[in-house]
Amino acid sequence: MPAGMAIRYDQPCDALTDLITGYHVYRATGPASIGQVNRFLPGTANVRFAFEAGPISVAIGRRTFGPLPAATLYGPTGTALKATTNGGIMIGFGVSALAWSRLFTRSAAEYRDRIVPLADALGPVATQRLTSALRAAERDDQVAPILDAILCDLLGPPHRESATIRQLTRLIGQDGGDDVAAVAGKLAISPDTLRRLAVRHFGFTPRCCCGARGSCARSCACSGRPAAPTIRRSTRAISTCRISCATPARFSG
Repeated sequence: MPAGMAIRYDQPCDALTDLITGYHVYRATGPASIGQVNRFLPGTANVRFAFEAGPISVAIGRRTFGPLPAATLYGPTGTALKATTNGGIMIGFGVSALAWSRLFTRSAAEYRDRIVPLADALGPVATQRLTSALRAAERDDQVAPILDAILCDLLGPPHRESATIRQLTRLIGQDGGDDVAAVAGKLAISPDTLRRLAVRHFGFTPRCCCGARGSCARSCACSGRPAAPTIRRSTRAISTCRISCATPARFSG
């Protein structure tokens, strides 16, 4: 690990095991942190908070988001991310499909391959509550207990189809190439219902979620891993689920 950098991963409490994929804290200081570029594999939706940080921009395919606000929602991604950072602290957590069904009111597909201000998706009150509590943390080992307590309080009631969402998550996490009809059969639901659940909570169509071995959605669905996608120096985008947009998307502050 380069000088001036520190990374910490923590697992959520038992009540959040199937909901939050993990917590992460990144710290970067010194000259090496300026203009640092990292590439991330496609993955689950993430919520991230930046403190004492320089400008952050993230490219997803042909679309660039930045400079990012302090609290952001990274939607589920079907292509690799290229992040350019300038030091500071980043705290975040991964959001499984089950958690999406209890935290957010809009479809995950609306945020696919996008980054938006967290307040737009979670609301300004919840966003400020999380931001203030994390800013007050004096040590990195305080982050997980803070997030455990607040997220347990913010979660809505279990979705009426939570059992099916959980089963679909497990199927996506398995190796194999089941077609949509076969997966729907295993879940005892219609292909139309499968499509609705996949798009609403995973952000992808069933074809993408349940496609051939190596599907991008597999990394989006699996829980029990660190929240941030695995960092790689070079990553090949997974074209089967890629969405290309030529217009840059920029935040104004």
